[in-house]
Amino acid sequence: MSTQRQSLTLDDLPIAMARLDGRHVILEANTAFRALAGAGGEPVGARFAHVLEAAGAVAQDGEFGRVFRIRVDDADRVFRLTLHVHGEDNLAILSDVTAAREAAERHRPAADVRDQLMHDAEIGVWRYDPDIDTYYFPAELSLGHGEIGRPLPRETLQLLQHRDDRASNEEIRERITREGGTAQSEVRYLTATGEWTHLHVHYRAGKQLPSGRYEMHGVSQNVTSLAKARDEARANARRLGLALAASGAGVFEVDFKTGRLWLSPEAEALAGGVAIDFDDPVSVFHPDDHAMVSALADRPAGHSADPVDARLLTADGYRWVRVCFEVEHKPDGTRRRGVGLVVDVDEAKRQEIALREARRLAEEATVAKSDFLASVSHEIRTPMNGVVGVLNLLKRERLTADGAQLLDEALGCAEMLGQLINDVLDFSKIEAGKLALAPAPTDPAAILDGVTHLLAPQAEAKGLTLRTEVAADIGWVEVDPVRLRQCLFNIIGNAVKFTETGGVVVRAWAAGKGPARRLRFEVEDTGIGVSEAARERLFQRFEQAEAGTTRRFGGTGLGLAISRQLVRMMGGDLDLESREGEGSTFWFEVAAPAAAAPSTEPAATADIDDAPLAGLKVLIVDDNRVNRLVGVRSVEALGAGAEAVESGPEAIEAVSTGGYDLVLMDVNMPGMDGLEATRRIRGLPAPAGETPILALTADVMRQQRQAYVAAGMNGMTPKPFSPAQLLAEIARIAGAEAA
Repeated sequence: MSTQRQSLTLDDLPIAMARLDGRHVILEANTAFRALAGAGGEPVGARFAHVLEAAGAVAQDGEFGRVFRIRVDDADRVFRLTLHVHGEDNLAILSDVTAAREAAERHRPAADVRDQLMHDAEIGVWRYDPDIDTYYFPAELSLGHGEIGRPLPRETLQLLQHRDDRASNEEIRERITREGGTAQSEVRYLTATGEWTHLHVHYRAGKQLPSGRYEMHGVSQNVTSLAKARDEARANARRLGLALAASGAGVFEVDFKTGRLWLSPEAEALAGGVAIDFDDPVSVFHPDDHAMVSALADRPAGHSADPVDARLLTADGYRWVRVCFEVEHKPDGTRRRGVGLVVDVDEAKRQEIALREARRLAEEATVAKSDFLASVSHEIRTPMNGVVGVLNLLKRERLTADGAQLLDEALGCAEMLGQLINDVLDFSKIEAGKLALAPAPTDPAAILDGVTHLLAPQAEAKGLTLRTEVAADIGWVEVDPVRLRQCLFNIIGNAVKFTETGGVVVRAWAAGKGPARRLRFEVEDTGIGVSEAARERLFQRFEQAEAGTTRRFGGTGLGLAISRQLVRMMGGDLDLESREGEGSTFWFEVAAPAAAAPSTEPAATADIDDAPLAGLKVLIVDDNRVNRLVGVRSVEALGAGAEAVESGPEAIEAVSTGGYDLVLMDVNMPGMDGLEATRRIRGLPAPAGETPILALTADVMRQQRQAYVAAGMNGMTPKPFSPAQLLAEIARIAGAEAA
């Protein structure tokens, strides 16, 4: 009875079904199954596989599991086989999945595209079975591990997870498999190459299993590139934050569409709590700086601007900041937004301003000192001109031998005083930056010969030898002859001064070619030498090697300091080699490109005893009575007729009516000075307006000489002057006019 009820139940179902024993022998089959068996004969009692084989079924494995292709009513149909345990027997069911297979085939291209996209995007769908503690991953999530697609125990997967991510992943797994729900996280996994891959994971609970726990499904996507970029951005942000904090800087942004201003906390801190009008960005700066700051934002697209220093308003005044600003433009060239950086430079800027003010005051003081020294020099040179002039006039008188010796001593003292004034003025001009070089074709051998000739009497008086060794190919060079002579005179003069026995040797040679050619001098003496401790101090102003040296040998300590600075201005350097008590070798080099020798021979110096100015009529112009007396007597001693006036207007009147051959003009006179008088004389008709004019002055700086020439003077002779100096300048002017 039970068998009949079961058979009726199977027959009621349209699906082909059969009951099998443990050896898969058919015990019972319904009508639908018998129809599929067809000509294969009675299925009951036969083995299930034999019945299907006799019916022409072809077995296949695919996405629908085990299926059989069977021809029914002249058409192939596809049936999926499923076996269910039914007591001690099995229930075999053949479900027709033909329509489902055909639909799957129709959607196969789209599924393939989807699979390829997921593969390219490194997206994979996976499943976790909590009852067997196992994961199932697709090939997209293999991470280079070959067998990853097979069931993967959780313990094995944890070995691939970053240890810092395991706890959070385990918490999510436990919660979803027990409670259901969803979650997201980022987990790092170790690839087969030993690198860390970042996966963004979406978790979702699946069906509830008989155990009561939920399956867990997930979608994982490889986001390694994004994660690294994010981590790098975060690291850069941290670095930027540290840099901004360390440098006292802040960031701001301006929206040009709305006109709104945004300040970072660091930028707001720089403002010191002052109320900020965020609708007027420039208002945060000092009113005097508005135009400068606005110019940063007003520049056209494609143009950059240098940072500017501006005053950021604060509650207690202002703070100096350096503003950097970049503008982002729209395609049409209009401004979209601007991003800037403000750096706290308050302390440095205030120091800079203070330093600039201190420098200005120092420069003013230097100029004032220079002007003072020039004024004092002029005042000293004026009486000195009278002293030297009178002494030179006395040399023409008949004197006793003792008188002549005393006169020579007086002239020597006057020369020393003049050199001291020159040294002080030179140093002052160097400090003020007013000393300029005048390079010209120069014969260094001739200059050296002239210097040693002047110093030879001093050496002979001390029983010293003074000789020179000059290279034959030294030739003519382009150098300032006056400053070269000054350096040689100082260094050789010191060698003679500080040497008591033995002698001094001066060597000169040139090396190199073209602009790199250099002129070198070495002055070797057998004097007192210089200690190592005193070497650098030796080149400082008003310093000598030892404190007792000044009292023992005399001198101001300015010569070497001036010489080193002059040499450096000429592109070289000055130094020494010395051992205390064994003598010294001072050397210096200057840049000295080769130069062509002048084509004309210098004019021969006239013998002042031959009355070289005989027949000339000379006008002396000077406001000082003694200078007028000395000038007239000196000119008369040279054979010329001389007259004197004491002011500029008198000089103009005298030249316009007197028929003078030469005017010796003082420059600094009360009322109308010598320059204005010269300009007015040049405005007179010829021949009076063409009368040669020489400046007699204590102001001999280069720019002053240029002013003399610009006023119309033909030359100058410094006070105090000697007859030889005056004759040399007159000869130069005569030669220039003849040419």
